[in-house]
Amino acid sequence: MLLRREACWLLFIALLGLLSCVSCSYEVWPDPVEDGREKFPKPTSWEDKNYGQWCRNRTIGKHVQCQMGSPLHLYVCCGEDGTSCCFRLQPIVIAYGGGLGSVFIVSFIFALLLKFNIICPVNNTQNDVEYQDVPKNVN
Repeated sequence: MLLRREACWLLFIALLGLLSCVSCSYEVWPDPVEDGREKFPKPTSWEDKNYGQWCRNRTIGKHVQCQMGSPLHLYVCCGEDGTSCCFRLQPIVIAYGGGLGSVFIVSFIFALLLKFNIICPVNNTQNDVEYQDVPKNVN
C-alpha cells in the first residue's frame, strides 16, 4: 500500500514537471510598441530577438525597450516614471574592478612606505655598538 502511494506521488510529480516544462517552453514575444522611432518586425527566430531590457509603466501606458547590453554593461529602467533607460556596469565588472583597484591602492601605499624607509628600514641609522673591543690587561 505504501509503495503504491509513493509511486502515485512520483507519477504526479513527474507529470507536473512535464506539464511545467511544456508550458514554460512556449514564449510569447510582445508586439513592438509604436513609439514613433521605427517599425520592428516581430522576431521569427532567436537570432532576430532583441534582448534589450523592457521598461514598462502600465499606469501611464508607456513601454520602452532599451538597447542591448554587453558583458561589460547593461541598461536598467530609471526616471520618474520608470520608463527611461540608464547605463550601468555589470555587477561582475564592479566587483572585479573594485577588487583590483583596492589591491592596486594597498600595493602603492606599501611601496611608498618601503621607498621612504618608514617600514622595513634598509639603512641602520642607530650607532648602537653591541660588542666592544676591550684590551686585555697584560700584567
